[in-house]
Amino acid sequence: MAHSRVITLMDSYADRANEQGDPSQYLQQFAAMHDWWHGIGRMPGFLVFHWHAIRNLKRSKADNTWAGGVTPFSENDWKNMNWPYKLTNSVAENDFDSFSVFSRRLESWHNEAHMAVTLATGQDLMNPLTNIMLRDFWRLHYFIDGKFLEALDIFNPSNVSPEMKIEELEHKFHSRVREI
Repeated sequence: MAHSRVITLMDSYADRANEQGDPSQYLQQFAAMHDWWHGIGRMPGFLVFHWHAIRNLKRSKADNTWAGGVTPFSENDWKNMNWPYKLTNSVAENDFDSFSVFSRRLESWHNEAHMAVTLATGQDLMNPLTNIMLRDFWRLHYFIDGKFLEALDIFNPSNVSPEMKIEELEHKFHSRVREI
């Protein structure tokens, strides 16, 4: 389970940051993994990988690196950046293929959103080795994560935590988790 090793290593970055009492250690350690994932990694898939990244950002308290923490961009923010969010959530209950299609569409929209933020703010959100050090990178991914969790609730409407749903997704669809 290659993706399990990736997640275990990512979890260890947050653990080390907590042990050292230095939240920025998570970001410093995660930078190389993020760059690797965008290059040759791709396991687990886009939404699951970044969900774990956000979970560990919060767990390590690195989200407090920036005064006021991190809040997601709003749909109005995207309109103001001339990159409105117009995707339709076409995920169906227990239909992995529909979830996979939604994930690909969301990732594609997100790729252009990186450029929209870069053009609007002048920050370089295009370099996966350094963009994680920018609050707006996380604001973008918090927004994406919200869309992922909405889709996850449709795919798996059970009354359990997102963590449990993602764990089930990773185990039940292990050979295809790179698609989500």
